[in-house]
Amino acid sequence: MRCPSADIPSENVVEVLDANWQLGVEVLSFVPKGAGAYHWVATAEAGRRWFITGDDLDTKPWFGPDRETVLLGLNAAYLAAHGLKVTAGLTFVVAPIPTLTGAPTVRLDDRYTIAVLAYLDGDSGHWGEPVSSDERQELLELLAALHKATAPTDTPARSSPAVAGRHHLEGALDQLEQVWAGGPYTEPMREELLRARELVAGWLRQFDEMASRLYASTPPAVITHGEPHPANLIKGAEGLSLIDWDTVAMDRVERDLWMLDDGTGSVVAIYEELTGRAVDPLALIAYRRAWALSDLAIIVTQLRRPHVDDEDTKRSWDSFIRILACEEPRPFDGPIHAF
Repeated sequence: MRCPSADIPSENVVEVLDANWQLGVEVLSFVPKGAGAYHWVATAEAGRRWFITGDDLDTKPWFGPDRETVLLGLNAAYLAAHGLKVTAGLTFVVAPIPTLTGAPTVRLDDRYTIAVLAYLDGDSGHWGEPVSSDERQELLELLAALHKATAPTDTPARSSPAVAGRHHLEGALDQLEQVWAGGPYTEPMREELLRARELVAGWLRQFDEMASRLYASTPPAVITHGEPHPANLIKGAEGLSLIDWDTVAMDRVERDLWMLDDGTGSVVAIYEELTGRAVDPLALIAYRRAWALSDLAIIVTQLRRPHVDDEDTKRSWDSFIRILACEEPRPFDGPIHAF
């Protein structure tokens, strides 16, 4: 998130860090990055630093409909990432550092959790930026290694492409004739959705048709990251590192690969040569559609709630408009894949 939350006082975060990790934090600095989670850099004596994540249990519908279910899924995902780094030896995995009792997160309150990660020196990317051929090759090699790894016990599993938070989106489409109360973007969003209702409903029907065809022949699942886009990459002296493992899951390889696909076939060819696995073109399209529809569902849920006009809600609104204009998602700078 780009703006700090009034619901998360810095002193509360420091107390949790000292009680559960004993970091001896002297300075906690907010980092305006990401979406769906808050971030800080914690600095202790002698300049030791850690990267702190405050996950919002209300913004992770892929785990389930309520906070308790989401918490279970989030902890399982973070434990899986830790297993990939420690047991499987995947050094590019940036996994949470366990607490003194071995837990991957600590609950700050009913809604937010805290996780601690190593602080990495390097350059982090940004959604939608271009990628060089060398970086694309390196990322494909990382994904190939990930997909070949033995999955840690209790790694979350997905049943192929699905629209996270779909019930919220469909509920909104059923209530467009009513005036919505929430914040400055709520009514403009309802008016846009009212004009685009048949368009969005058609996207959902088309997605269901593709998903049904994919379910008929499901290949063996591999461990996937779920969001290997530029904002989740850090370029350091040792190469690329992959962060944000709350979306790790057993699934099809295309769940990761669609983000790199530029429509030329080069990404598929390189990946198939690296792994010997065939890539399904229909699955690449389906996961792209699932991402756009999931984003739409998450944004609709966010902007129907009470909110203010700030950098985070403005970014959500802009993404909402781009999705309806068929201009999203574009993880790496490249062609627009219209619906």
